[in-house]
Amino acid sequence: MKRDGLTYQQLSDYADVSVQAVHRWLSSGAISDLKARTIAREVGVDWLWLKHGVTRLPLETFYDVVASSTERLVLTCWDTLELIAVGSSILEEFEYEPAEVLGKSVMHFVPELSEADFRRGQKLVHALAGSIEHSFRFYLQDKYTRRPYQMRGRGITTDDEGLTYAIGELNLVEPNGTEGSLRSVRFKRRSAIPLSEEEIARLVEKFPEYPWLAEL
Repeated sequence: MKRDGLTYQQLSDYADVSVQAVHRWLSSGAISDLKARTIAREVGVDWLWLKHGVTRLPLETFYDVVASSTERLVLTCWDTLELIAVGSSILEEFEYEPAEVLGKSVMHFVPELSEADFRRGQKLVHALAGSIEHSFRFYLQDKYTRRPYQMRGRGITTDDEGLTYAIGELNLVEPNGTEGSLRSVRFKRRSAIPLSEEEIARLVEKFPEYPWLAEL
């Protein structure tokens, strides 16, 4: 609520409950799984973090995996768009020094990617709740060239502020015309808690640009 300037009335509208119910949630710390997922879907956070304040995997684990890897791995914060860690092979391939990459926005290296589309994808990741496998094709601009890559990875909420991070592997591909567009985006959900038919229907309605959501 502080982050987005949300009111009690807005939360009650999102969850279709009374304002008094929202006050009870905040005073008691108790909210049902369904309402937590509903609120999380609307405001773009992980419902497990919203309800319990728990994280799914320490950020340090992700960081160590990427920083020590010889693969084409990157660690990105989905919420701030910052590159947090980059595998050594990528630095060597693109002839970057760490200071030229770390802390930079991914938008700097993928200039054709719409930030609005990326933000929509962020909200969908949070709405799907949990560990999300993703795939996306784009043109990557390095120091000297512009080449088509596919990123495959997994995003997961990892810290006590509810931020979501993603490990991705970059692979050079042949262009197929979908680079930088939503047509190349695919998500797979990995969670022990299935989405209900009603929840999937709401996602399909809210994110019509992803028709494959109906197949989840």
